[in-house]
Amino acid sequence: MSETIFRKVNPDVRRRAAVLGAAGSIAVPAVAVATTVEPKREVRHAQAPATGTLPSSSPSTNSLAWQTKGPKHPDKLLKKLPRYSNLSFTGYEVKGQTSTFGPPTDGVGPTADQRSNTGDACIAIRNDSTLDHKFLLTILYNHRKYQDITYQCDYGPGITWRAIDVTGAEVKQVLHMDANNYPTDHAYGIAQEIRGPKVQP
Repeated sequence: MSETIFRKVNPDVRRRAAVLGAAGSIAVPAVAVATTVEPKREVRHAQAPATGTLPSSSPSTNSLAWQTKGPKHPDKLLKKLPRYSNLSFTGYEVKGQTSTFGPPTDGVGPTADQRSNTGDACIAIRNDSTLDHKFLLTILYNHRKYQDITYQCDYGPGITWRAIDVTGAEVKQVLHMDANNYPTDHAYGIAQEIRGPKVQP
């Protein structure tokens, strides 16, 4: 019994036990060391979402991003061309996506200021208090900037994610482009109110 016990203990303990056993025949209990082996856990990683998913083309999402963020370098819009460097502004401005209305894409019709029609070179924004006020219109498209002094003749656009509606005549004047080819929702614009009198009737 004691030999079996001695095989299970440390050699130093065995020697001391042998001495004690010889003196008083004391049996040394076996020292049992319990070890716990944790079961191997399977690590599962959440499946990553599929890459390459195209963003939604819904105007309510992408257009909102355009309106709030604008182009990567908005200072290009704010910097005036040399011929407009002496203009003074009230601080009121409207910016965001643009579209076109009036001929040639639409028929000629009356405008909210009751003195113009959709065939005139002017713009529409959603503010009745600035009708007939002059604006510096800036259009940024295809990494190029276009500017023109115009005025607000109508209230719009009717589609709320757009900020500025530009008549076909104004498109031709500012972009030198036929309104049939106007890059609706892809041309970012800013209309800055010019300090001074309204457009003369």
